[in-house]
Amino acid sequence: MKEQRTDARPAVVIQGVPFLPQEDDTCGPSSLATVLRFLGQDVSTAEILRETRTEGLKGTLITDLADAARRRGFAAEVADLDLSRLRERITVGVPVILLVDLGAWVWSRPHYLVAFGWIPEGVVAHSGREQGKEIPFSTLDAQWAKMGRLALVVRRADR
Repeated sequence: MKEQRTDARPAVVIQGVPFLPQEDDTCGPSSLATVLRFLGQDVSTAEILRETRTEGLKGTLITDLADAARRRGFAAEVADLDLSRLRERITVGVPVILLVDLGAWVWSRPHYLVAFGWIPEGVVAHSGREQGKEIPFSTLDAQWAKMGRLALVVRRADR
C-alpha cells in the first residue's frame, strides 16, 4: 500500500492490484479474478465466468461471486457499505468489489468494479477496460446507491 499526498491531503492506493480488462459482460468474473490474483491465486476470468455466469441475466450475481471465492478457500462477505467504510477497507489494504449501476433514467446497467484506492476527490478503480480510473465520490455514490451499496469483500480465510 502506498500513501500519497495530493495538495497536502492524504491518499491511499493499494499497490500490486492487477488489471484484467473485461470482455463482454464479464465485469463480475474479471473483478473477482483481479482480487484473487492480488491475494495470490492464479485464476482467469474465464474460469470464474464458467462457474458463475447466469445466462438469463447476461451477467453474474454477487452471491455467486462470493460462493466462487469461498470454494477456493477464501473468506467472502457480501456487505452493504458506505463511502467511509469503503475507505477504511482500502486504507488497511483490502481491495473491494463494488456493484454499481451505470444506467440512466429507467435503463439499468449493473456493473462490477474493483476499488483499490482513494484520493481526496474520489476512488481509484479498475472498471471494465479502464485501469486505475479515478471516480469522483459523488458519481460513485450515486451509481452505487442504485444497487444498495453492495460490495464483495474477499480475504484470505486466515484473516
